[in-house]
Amino acid sequence: MARGPGHIQRNICKLLWHTKKPMTFAEILACTYPPGSFEGDMAAALGGANVGAVRSLRQALHKMVKDGTLIALGKGGRAAPYRYYFNAMLLAMFTADKAEYEEMTRWSRPEPYLGELLLEARGQMTDQEFHDWIKSEFKMTPEQAELFIDAAHQARRTKQPTSD
Repeated sequence: MARGPGHIQRNICKLLWHTKKPMTFAEILACTYPPGSFEGDMAAALGGANVGAVRSLRQALHKMVKDGTLIALGKGGRAAPYRYYFNAMLLAMFTADKAEYEEMTRWSRPEPYLGELLLEARGQMTDQEFHDWIKSEFKMTPEQAELFIDAAHQARRTKQPTSD
């Protein structure tokens, strides 16, 4: 009977903790078995399903999602592959303080500077042109763009006037 997470699962956690952002299976695979390693080269030549170490990595990820250690973000598939990251509750328990938690979840908050760009561009285009532009240039939906624009509005409201 297993006594806690295996070495593959511990290494996945260390990798995600180090990168501080969600990663796709392909990114995790590239970090775990880089090109030039036996497993990396065999996975490229034969396909991931035919290499035992790659199957084990996929199984470890699946078990971690099933157990609730990780969450899978996205829809899955080639267009929007799953991105894996820590469950927010576990992340809150593992971080030392609020500052570390904020650092580990920074990827999930829209950046206001991109919102400023989108806000300025939206005024210069029709809705259809704007939607096509954000889809082609930023690979985001109109709903995602609105999150960035809202973050820019929030940053404007909270910005304190400077005394020069």
